[in-house]
Amino acid sequence: MKAEQLFELMRTTWPPSVDLSDAQLVGSDGMLSRVLNDLEEEVSERLKDAPQLVQAAIWPFHQALHGLARSRFVAGQSSVSPSEVDFADFHHFLVECLNMPERSDELAEFRSHNP
Repeated sequence: MKAEQLFELMRTTWPPSVDLSDAQLVGSDGMLSRVLNDLEEEVSERLKDAPQLVQAAIWPFHQALHGLARSRFVAGQSSVSPSEVDFADFHHFLVECLNMPERSDELAEFRSHNP
């Protein structure tokens, strides 16, 4: 599957808006949101029978969404939309995830569609 297809699948699998009212800043650059973490678990459960490459894309999308959510929260906004996640951020986290030793099969599949 092409990276762009994985990205679109992830964007449409998450709800259109994520409430950040429970968010708390942690340390100098962290944020904790139970709502956001629970949604990642829900998406993982919903896609548990999807191909491994699709399952491997869930966490990278969550990471990209989390970074955007933190920026929005710091700016005083109380929600974030997965449709606003930047492809470059998702791609960065996806490549990082796929380069983990336990993801070698998914990396090979990804490379076969994304030379």
